[in-house]
Amino acid sequence: MKVKRALVSVYDKSGLEDFCHLLKKESVEIYATSGTKKYLEEHGIEVKNAEKYTGFSQLLGGRVKTLSTSIHAAILAHGEEREKMEKSDTPPLDMVICNFYPYDFGIEGMDIGGPAMTRAAAKNWKHVVIISHPSQYERVKEYVAKGFDEEIRRQLAMEALQRTSYYDAMILKRYGMEFPELLCLPYVKRKTLRYGENPHQKAAFYVEEGAKHGCIANAVQLQGKEISYNNILDANHAIECIKEFDEPSVVIVKHATPSGIASASNLLEAWKDAYETDVYSPFGGVVALN
Repeated sequence: MKVKRALVSVYDKSGLEDFCHLLKKESVEIYATSGTKKYLEEHGIEVKNAEKYTGFSQLLGGRVKTLSTSIHAAILAHGEEREKMEKSDTPPLDMVICNFYPYDFGIEGMDIGGPAMTRAAAKNWKHVVIISHPSQYERVKEYVAKGFDEEIRRQLAMEALQRTSYYDAMILKRYGMEFPELLCLPYVKRKTLRYGENPHQKAAFYVEEGAKHGCIANAVQLQGKEISYNNILDANHAIECIKEFDEPSVVIVKHATPSGIASASNLLEAWKDAYETDVYSPFGGVVALN
C-alpha cells in the first residue's frame, strides 16, 4: 500500500522533519495541526492545514483540535467508502503520525484527540498506516517508497494500541489507587535476554520508567556477555539485600538464594567471610558490595 495522504499531529517532534522530508520526496500530501504545521514549515516542509478536515482551527483554548467526524471518517473509511471520499473535500487518509502530551500532565491535561486518532488508525490498519512513536521512523522509512505491506501495517497497529494503553496506565499510576479492581502495569522493555529461566525459554526484561533509586532496573552492564533471566534475578536479590546494610558488607547469591553474607570493618574482610561460608556457590553467582 502506497501512502498518498498523511495527517501529522505530534507533541514529540524528534526526527519528524527528516521523516516528513522523505514523505514529500514520495509526493505524499501532508496535513498537520497548527503547532505541528508551524514546526514543519519552519523546517522548509510544505504542509496543508488540518482545518480542511475539521472546518475549525481549535476550540476551548486548544483542547479540541482533531475531535472531528470528518477526520475520523477519513481515517476509518475503507473499500468503496474510500473511493467515494476521494472525490470529496475531505479525502481519505492513508497515514496518521501522532504522539501524545506527556502523561505528567495528569488527568486534567491528558491528551484526548491524539489517542482517539491513533486508535481509529489502528482499527483500520488494513487501509491506514499508524506511526505512534518517533522510534518507528527509521524502521518504516524503507516502506515509504516501496509501499507498506500488510504485516508492517498490522505490527504498527498493535504497537499503537500498546502506546495508548501505556499512556493511560502511566496517568493512572500518578494517582496511586490502592488495590484497584483492574490492575494496569506500565513497563517498558529494557532488553531481550539470552534465555529465560531455562535455556530453551525466551525472555525479556521490563522495567518501570523513570526509576531513580538504585536497583537492577537502572543498573548498567559494563562488560561481559548478554545476561539471562537468572542473572537478573540473582542480581536483584543481591542488590536489594546489600541495601539493608550500612557497614561494609558483601552478599553472594546463587540461584536466588544467598550463599554467603558478611559484614566487617572493610570490604576485603567482608568478602573473605562471605566466601568462606560456601566456597563453591560464588562460581556462576552474583556478588554485591556496598
